[in-house]
Amino acid sequence: MNPLPVIPTPPAQRWREFRFRAVPILAFLSVLFVLTAMWRQYVTPPTLVGQVEPITAYVTSPKPGVLAQLNLARMQLVKAGDPVAQVITTDPRVLASSLAVIQAEIQLLRVNLQPIIDQQRYALNYDRIRLDWLSQRVDLATARVKLQLAENDLRRTTELFKEKIVSEKVFDQMKTAREKFQAEVEERTKLVAELEQNLQSLKLREDSTLRAPVDGIVSVINHRSGEAIASGEPIVTLSALSADRIVAYLRQPIVVEPAVGMSVEVRARSLKRAIGRGRILQVGTQMEAIDPALLPPSNFRTPVLGLPVLVSLPPGLKLLPGEVVDLAIR
Repeated sequence: MNPLPVIPTPPAQRWREFRFRAVPILAFLSVLFVLTAMWRQYVTPPTLVGQVEPITAYVTSPKPGVLAQLNLARMQLVKAGDPVAQVITTDPRVLASSLAVIQAEIQLLRVNLQPIIDQQRYALNYDRIRLDWLSQRVDLATARVKLQLAENDLRRTTELFKEKIVSEKVFDQMKTAREKFQAEVEERTKLVAELEQNLQSLKLREDSTLRAPVDGIVSVINHRSGEAIASGEPIVTLSALSADRIVAYLRQPIVVEPAVGMSVEVRARSLKRAIGRGRILQVGTQMEAIDPALLPPSNFRTPVLGLPVLVSLPPGLKLLPGEVVDLAIR
């Protein structure tokens, strides 16, 4: 008996069976693959949570006084060493000592120079000494110019004297003039130094110029011109322009023991989720309280401890100081 011929399956029937059997499985696998990739790229829980180390510097005065000049505005860019403020500082103890010395000198003048006490009442007047000091500085500068001219004349006369063009008398006159101006310069130099020393001893008001310690941006102005300030009190707060480290915290339970030199994946929380590679620079020795800004909103009121870890900032990854990042030890 001959077998019956095989009835061919229509293509439409095959496509229908493929759609009902294979397509759901392929669609499920595709969706699973996409979800896995998205989870690894965007939703993977970080091993550590960290913050780009914000660097803050303060402009302070070493002595109490009055803020005389402050020419800064918020968000103004300053460089290290730029003068940012001027403080008038007066130490009460120094002021009292100076006044005691002046009173003792006045009393001595009254005892020994009673007939001319009116003329010698204030021999150490600050303005007078300062005027004399400035006058002597001008005379000193003039004497130095004359000395230079005399040395030039003496040098030319010496050459002419060696060639026997000028007489010995002319040569001696030039030499004597040079020595006179040289002596005058030396004496005026001593006098200017002495007057300057006396001027500094009488200077009861001392101005202190404060300078920026780092390059940065003015973030906070704590005091204005005319306000009294205490020693060490912040006057201006500066924020650094960039940072080079990340401060991260490893929360409990600690699954991976961090070590110096380990590779760390740094993931920004920006829209593009930029990724870079850094390395562990230092590991803390004890658990510390984590900054609430690095914790979920539900943990704001609950102190959470973590192991601090310093991580290098990945090259090429643009992160701002204070920016929160996610990290994973690889």
